[in-house]
Amino acid sequence: MTPDAAWKLSPTLSLVTVQGQWIIEDPRRGSHRLLNTRPPWLLALLTMLAQRDEASWSELTASAVGQGVPPDRADACIRSLAKAHLIVPAGTHAPSRDASALRDHQWALASERMDYTDESAIADDIALMYRYAESSPPPAPCWEPETESDSIMLPHPMLDHGDRPLVDLGRLLYFTNAILGDTSIGPLPRSRRVPPSHGASHPFDLSLHTARPSAGGSTAHYGYDPSAHALVRLKAETATPMPVAPQSDVLSVHAALERVQWRYRTSTAYPTLFLDLGHLVETLFQVAETLGWDVLEIPHADEPVLDSRLPGLGPVFARFALSPSSEGVAQ
Repeated sequence: MTPDAAWKLSPTLSLVTVQGQWIIEDPRRGSHRLLNTRPPWLLALLTMLAQRDEASWSELTASAVGQGVPPDRADACIRSLAKAHLIVPAGTHAPSRDASALRDHQWALASERMDYTDESAIADDIALMYRYAESSPPPAPCWEPETESDSIMLPHPMLDHGDRPLVDLGRLLYFTNAILGDTSIGPLPRSRRVPPSHGASHPFDLSLHTARPSAGGSTAHYGYDPSAHALVRLKAETATPMPVAPQSDVLSVHAALERVQWRYRTSTAYPTLFLDLGHLVETLFQVAETLGWDVLEIPHADEPVLDSRLPGLGPVFARFALSPSSEGVAQ
């Protein structure tokens, strides 16, 4: 914290009034709080910052003192605002509070959860899906590659033995997202996989950018077919980044928006996406740690491109650089 610097309101902060109650909301931090009291010094300070691009620390404390805060407590009051990230250094760069990714977080916070322990709620839910199916066929439970695409079968971690090419990569992808069996919820086909999923939705597909000799030699982009446990060569050229090192892979996590939105046609889709993303990413890190691999998250654009140019794959929600250990480099 640097009191000598200029400060501004957090760009992701908003004040919302609901039925006469004021709420401070910051979807970037995944939080909102109720303003039980609205001291005049705080309202005056927020108003000043809303009207200006920035203010110095001394101007902030002077504003508080001018509204009745004791001079020996003004500094502590402003520090509390900085600690709560209500004010940030003027040089802080962050997306607008109206950016789509932050609005997704906002919906996730505000969405009411359905009680799936209630048998009548489950019956009503399944009946609703049958009505959905009358107007539009339910989507497949996973990414389905084009039939003529070239593919590389990956070693199965339990069925294949011995030192085989891509054995560690096969284990990583298998335990992160492979299909173990088929199931259904009413008319909706679903799959059983290693990571847990809300309603067995598994709303994410994986693609891999690699230059491994055992994966074809030249740098190429593959989709992971979780049903066949195979890498399928993607024909479309995309803006996916190159591997960060010769022995690294770039793994992208794509949201299957149609798959999750067919099932959840309200804001319930948002917490489902983020809950399942956490399941998948945590599983990825655990498997990588077991294999001795390093996983590094790669920053990507704040607002995903909803019209993905990859055939059948949705926008990227997360991206990771995978680096095998020295024992796995030869794989």
